[in-house]
Amino acid sequence: MNARLLPLVLTLALLGCAGPRGHQRSQAPAPQAQHLANAQALAASGYRAPIQEGASFSPQHWLVQGEKLPLALTLPSQGQALPLVVYLPGLGESEQAGALWRQAWARAGYAVLSVQPLDEDALAWGSELARAAEFRTLARERHAASAARLARLDALLQEARRRAAAGDPDCARLDFGRMAIAGYDLGAQSALLLASQFRASILLSPLVAPGEEGAARYAGIQVPVLSITARQDLDPSGFVASAEARQLPFRLMPAGAKYLLLLDGANHARLAGHSEEELDALAQDRSAARAGSNTGNGRRGRGGSGNLPRGAEPTPMLPSARGLPLRESHGKAEFDVLIAGTTVAFLDAHLRERPAARQWLQAQAQAWLGELGQWQQR
Repeated sequence: MNARLLPLVLTLALLGCAGPRGHQRSQAPAPQAQHLANAQALAASGYRAPIQEGASFSPQHWLVQGEKLPLALTLPSQGQALPLVVYLPGLGESEQAGALWRQAWARAGYAVLSVQPLDEDALAWGSELARAAEFRTLARERHAASAARLARLDALLQEARRRAAAGDPDCARLDFGRMAIAGYDLGAQSALLLASQFRASILLSPLVAPGEEGAARYAGIQVPVLSITARQDLDPSGFVASAEARQLPFRLMPAGAKYLLLLDGANHARLAGHSEEELDALAQDRSAARAGSNTGNGRRGRGGSGNLPRGAEPTPMLPSARGLPLRESHGKAEFDVLIAGTTVAFLDAHLRERPAARQWLQAQAQAWLGELGQWQQR
């Protein structure tokens, strides 16, 4: 394997196969070992980016709009004037979500600022609506709060620039002239709305609400956009009408540097960048719901795209338990490498403007995916 790719595969393996409290499982089952071997082969034959040796994770609280806002900075171990990726988690997730993607981007030399702008979004699975199993109503209500979400994010970026100008050692390393925005599920809605204010945008499981299927909504998006979804990318809440609806932004945006990674066999939770431990918790929630149990494992990161707040009572039937497919036709490790590899190539092509990355996206991505997915571009 190319030495520059090994840290990425190891990062995905260690994060994805971690047991409780981050300890690696003592012995991987044979299928899991085969999936890891497949992932290593994929990484060895995929886009070759210069990979940093390490990355640091820094949870912080900033005063934004008069409130303490939790956020996370994931930074490469070295370098200045770092291109910045702003990552927005899904409904019910905290700023610490999307760890697999944030680590992959940081190891490729990008700074990643992750934030859940509104407390109501982070604590969604502890809300009255969640306890009443009114998940579609909850998703519709949170979707409607986009104006407050965008205002909070704008204030956050202003604070980041202020800190950089004041000499903050982390923010001073950020290049605010080379920024991309990425989001998962509800976060992808914000990333789409803000796409034109950034150099590029990554949409993981784009959220297309009822009534938002018209071309006019997407006509003004001229910047490069990578949409990532799957044929089994069903909405756990039932708010998004179908998995196919998540492909609409790609199909309706103006042509020019628009890409779609359509995975075959992955599900909605796969696109969140969860560890294997978190995915195991989703399966346990589903089993508990089928058995009529009102108990859960009390973990964060539940409900397919969300986290339970600390101290909250588990919801008897989380949306991940509503009969959606949790098993996939290929292993987690392969999909993780596909998503990490294509997003790094996309960032290199459109933030660093590397010709080799652009050429790989245009001419080599589809052959690399093989039976695991389809690559489309407009």
